[in-house]
Amino acid sequence: MIIEIKIPIIDKDVEEYHILRWLKENGTMVKKDEYLVEIETDEDTYLIPCDEEGILEIVAKEGSFVKHDDVLYNVKTVEK
Repeated sequence: MIIEIKIPIIDKDVEEYHILRWLKENGTMVKKDEYLVEIETDEDTYLIPCDEEGILEIVAKEGSFVKHDDVLYNVKTVEK
């Protein structure tokens, strides 16, 4: 199953977030609560943790800008 993970609302006054860098590579196995991506607003920088365990599929590329409800990444869950 593929799960879409959208950009979380970090600051309700911020409309756009800048994707600074991904800490994991596309296609790698990620774990819940492991930091995946560093994003920036006009005022601060944030590390965003993974919401699900599985295989990472990056949607929002480094250097791009995303808004609330944009898909940040997908996770393909792995059957155990």
